[in-house]
Amino acid sequence: MSAKYKICFLGYGKLSEIAKPVLEGLEYEDTEVLLADCNVETLPATVDQALENGYEMFIAGSANAAEFKRYSYAHLVEISIGTVDYLVAIKKALQIGSNPVIAVYSYGRSLDVPQLESLSGVSLETVIYEDSSELREGLANAAGDVIIGASHANELAAEMGKKSILLYPSENSVLSAVRRARNICIELEKDNQKTKTIQAIINNAPIGFIVSDQNGMITLFNRAARQHTQIGSAKVRGKPLSDVLPMLSPEDFICSDLREQDRRRLINGAMVRCVQSRIDDNKKILGVLTTLYPDNSRHKQQDDFTGQQFNAHAFWKDVIGNSPVMKSMIRQANAYAGSDYSLVIEGEPGTGKNLISQCIHNGSLRARQPYLSVNLTSLPDQDAARILFGYEENGSTHPGLLELAQKGTVVLHDLEFSSSIVQSCLLGVITQQRFLRIGGIVPVPFQARIVTILSHPEAVRNIRPELWTYLSVLRLSVPPLRARKDDILPLFTFFISQEHDISHRRAQAVSSEVLEFYSWPGNLTELSAVSKRYAFLLSQGVNQTANARHLLLVQAVGEDALFREILEKYPALSKIGSNRAEEVIPGIETIKRILKYNNEKIAERLSLSRTTLWRITKEKQ
Repeated sequence: MSAKYKICFLGYGKLSEIAKPVLEGLEYEDTEVLLADCNVETLPATVDQALENGYEMFIAGSANAAEFKRYSYAHLVEISIGTVDYLVAIKKALQIGSNPVIAVYSYGRSLDVPQLESLSGVSLETVIYEDSSELREGLANAAGDVIIGASHANELAAEMGKKSILLYPSENSVLSAVRRARNICIELEKDNQKTKTIQAIINNAPIGFIVSDQNGMITLFNRAARQHTQIGSAKVRGKPLSDVLPMLSPEDFICSDLREQDRRRLINGAMVRCVQSRIDDNKKILGVLTTLYPDNSRHKQQDDFTGQQFNAHAFWKDVIGNSPVMKSMIRQANAYAGSDYSLVIEGEPGTGKNLISQCIHNGSLRARQPYLSVNLTSLPDQDAARILFGYEENGSTHPGLLELAQKGTVVLHDLEFSSSIVQSCLLGVITQQRFLRIGGIVPVPFQARIVTILSHPEAVRNIRPELWTYLSVLRLSVPPLRARKDDILPLFTFFISQEHDISHRRAQAVSSEVLEFYSWPGNLTELSAVSKRYAFLLSQGVNQTANARHLLLVQAVGEDALFREILEKYPALSKIGSNRAEEVIPGIETIKRILKYNNEKIAERLSLSRTTLWRITKEKQ
């Protein structure tokens, strides 16, 4: 039977020697304790391996514990070295020398040297280090004659021929740490069971629950809330509720004297009853509970045909764009946000044009009004007018999409592929600034701003010229990813951190050279897909060296795709026999750098003999 609680003991040298008999003597049937040797430099790989094998609780001595806290957020019990332990070590040091030197890890617990000097009556020298090289250098230059420190410091002292005293905890300290770790595991298990039960109840409830803290930040967004709003969990994590759903902003409610307010709001094209209640404790406001009840008296308006959304969730602060070309585009877009003129946002597929349109809406005076996104190719010709304008029937009024937009923003997708009937409907609205519901006699004013998303400029010829003239008063070009190389690594890191349980440190440890070399024909869409693929591959592997991560990234991007791009950028590689060595060598060096091929693999991919490749490289030398 597998152990219920799995603990990893991060030992090294003498600490491992002390811990081994203690761990072997444990009689817990439900607990497994793994003894793993590591120092501060090998600890990250050791911890990653342990986590992959299901160990969620760790025990470590002071130096390893300090490094662990810098690297991981997993649970840790530290075996502390106290003042008494230092005084015992100093006493032993004075028996074999006269000038003790204490080796102190820079990220460990602070050491009160004046107190030790006062209690021991000895002047102490300290060597503060961050890695092995600093420790070696510090010990070599130390004036003292006896080194006091952990196992690694003692090993280096022995290499240098210096006397040393090992600073270590007792077996009782080790056993106490194991007991504490196991007790924490038991409590975590209890909390985990409670949390799973509560989460199951909340997530399976048919009612939407949104909890925001006293600062308005979203802390809970259950499955029903995601379904009602059509907003994924990644888009709400760590965001203010006022940014995600402006119509439900809790700030005004918190400042009022109300304990509860009950309103109806248009969310994702449907009327939803929204009840907001205070969460408080002894009059201190902890946050707001927002409960969403679908209003069955008002159904969604033609959702099956339009694929529209009624809320803009993106703001400029969400855009990663530090490259010069993106900064220039954002400045221009901000200027356009202050205008009511129609706007065309153009760019290659996957460049984030829809995100930019949301930012422009949220940066305008229309931000509190609906944001309506319409896929024009999904409008059937026979129902286009009913969907866009609405209709009146049997004494009932059914608003269309353009009426639901109110004074907000209407974003048109795939206009270049829409039918002539759809284009005629739009042209009539734009020229008259009003429309009639089907079956109605009273004109409805059209007051929204129109933004057109254009992904295929070569198809503009399919748009009626007069309609295109009205719609393209302002034009904004969103650059492709290959034109904003400075943004690629930050975007890649962002995608991984949003979708996967991978630490920020591991997410950043990728080869920016590979990411910046590739041309990304699929732009942000492709970069997001590659990030998911890389994260999956990273989670499957054991070896997390820099070279291993580089090869995983090559695999995620596509080895053949990268090889083809190298051939395109270095055409001399395709005709090696007719080109000089100096024309070929840069391409070969790029293959080695990007794909990590050796000469044998390069010769195979270029259909050369190894002798020919060797001759070319020798000619260059």
